[in-house]
Amino acid sequence: LIGRAKSATSCLSLGLLQARYLDEIKAGMGKNMGRGVFETMAMLAQKTACKSTDHVHPDEESGRVFIILEDTPKEGALTVCNRLKDNLLNHDFSFEGKSTELEFSLGVATYPDDATNALELEQAVERFEHLPNLTVRQKTVLVIDDDENFAHAIARQLIRKKYQVIEAFSGMEGIEKAKQTEPDLIVLDMLMPGMDGYQVMSRLKQEEETKSIPILALSGGIHLDVDRIVALGAKEFLTKPFSDAIFIDTIERLVKRREVNHVYHTGSR
Repeated sequence: LIGRAKSATSCLSLGLLQARYLDEIKAGMGKNMGRGVFETMAMLAQKTACKSTDHVHPDEESGRVFIILEDTPKEGALTVCNRLKDNLLNHDFSFEGKSTELEFSLGVATYPDDATNALELEQAVERFEHLPNLTVRQKTVLVIDDDENFAHAIARQLIRKKYQVIEAFSGMEGIEKAKQTEPDLIVLDMLMPGMDGYQVMSRLKQEEETKSIPILALSGGIHLDVDRIVALGAKEFLTKPFSDAIFIDTIERLVKRREVNHVYHTGSR
């Protein structure tokens, strides 16, 4: 491919998707889990590399997937890399009911800018990490509602959509579980006995561990103080009863909005 790039006086980019700690996943959660993670990586890379001249080469032993992008300059390769990042973040990596936090790195290097031969290009792509530490995990939703039947019902909807669900049936229990688990989203009933949803939201927004967690407020309707809910920091609110489709759409929108800033980070482990 380097030879073809040279003869065409063109360019060639190499992308590298690597799973960190794949051996530890195989040892701790079974070989099938590790193999499933790697096969999914290769599938998502193939899905991302959409041109007929793109090539995907998986190497399970090293936990690496190479993406060869012919006639693609660095800028185009970075676009592919970012598209692959989005596919990784949006994919459900649970297998046989098990899930774990996964870490990937994404690198990009280009011939002739970064290398003059195939070996140099492979070495360069390992050095030039575009996203050195991309963390993917199953999203967690905390449901706080004193109506246990209602909480169980919406929990079942969320579990069907592959969310991990934590339930709390009082305001104080909800605050404690939010601090312990730091979920991706909190679904909060505003009308609860004792500590109501307004008080819970106020406390959550004061705590360092929970103040950035988005909150979806729920209410029976006529007693809903929308201005107060907005002032306290709820991202959205729904009035009961609501359809399953509207509920799930709202959940997915809020989780996706948050993951742009919070699901991945750069830097060393």
